[in-house]
Amino acid sequence: KAMLTPAELTARRADVLAALATVAEGAPTSSSSNLSKAIRVELQRHFRHSGADAFTDNAEVLRLLGRADEPGTDAFRVRRWVVEQVTYARHSGERHLMREALDIATAVEQRWLQRSYQEPDALGYRLSHQIGSLTFEVNTDPERALGIDDRALFHARRQLGREHPRTLLLSMGYGSDLRSLGRYEQALPEAESTWYGLCRAFGGEHPYSLAAGTNLAVSRFLSGDHAGALELQRRCHASRQRVLRRADPWFRSSLRRLGFYLRETGELPEAMSVLQEARGITGSGRRLDRERLLVQAALDILTRRMGSEVSIATSARTLHDLAERSEEHTSELQSNHD
Repeated sequence: KAMLTPAELTARRADVLAALATVAEGAPTSSSSNLSKAIRVELQRHFRHSGADAFTDNAEVLRLLGRADEPGTDAFRVRRWVVEQVTYARHSGERHLMREALDIATAVEQRWLQRSYQEPDALGYRLSHQIGSLTFEVNTDPERALGIDDRALFHARRQLGREHPRTLLLSMGYGSDLRSLGRYEQALPEAESTWYGLCRAFGGEHPYSLAAGTNLAVSRFLSGDHAGALELQRRCHASRQRVLRRADPWFRSSLRRLGFYLRETGELPEAMSVLQEARGITGSGRRLDRERLLVQAALDILTRRMGSEVSIATSARTLHDLAERSEEHTSELQSNHD
């Protein structure tokens, strides 16, 4: 660095940012491959040091990278990498990464809004969605998360329209915020319109559509429509059976949810069959992962309802282990209480 002129140093920074953004394109956050994960871990090491979070403040770097709001330029690709790296940190489940990502994303959003005169663009919407999710997951602050998602959704609906896929994805997060606050009557129509819109945009078996269907089933159940929740969960699970491996975490979760709705609608024998299948997928080894504990908690309740004995000590131990491993998922823990 000491041997470089200011102009050469600026050019080097721009080259590094463009190169890192190119590497990021080969590791989509939607991929579960070990290679993509390894690349994201390595990119995380360079995220702050590269200056990606603050590069839009540097006029000379921007001059070399192109317009930051124009798709196809290096500057736009760097911004996309920033959003995707924040998304990676959120999905990692590592609390220190998630906290750091929330701080970075909040500061980045302010920079971007200042440059775009308070009107976010497509990448801004994506970043706002991640900020809302992280605010809830890291700070467990659903009121603040709702405000963040509400603002982003307002801009998206005005600029992109209600049926745009990006708007619908923001709507899905907004509906989750409403459910977290117990506003089930508001959450239900939001979840209905989101699911129908995503099915029209991507088809009924796209991962986004299936996630929205799962959310709608939850909203129906919490609004008192238990039969409607079960019907939709059956439909979503049938789709996941066609498109996912049995060991996939989404398949395991879907099967457990189906067992839960069967149990709550009185279909106890079928619920027992489904939950036992789910327990078989989650394994019986010593490793107590969260999904296995959730299945066991649901089975303990079902077993008692069917007239068999489950010791209080066994149930308490299951719920204690689940609480220790699922600090950020208390809502699902609560849904398994009798």
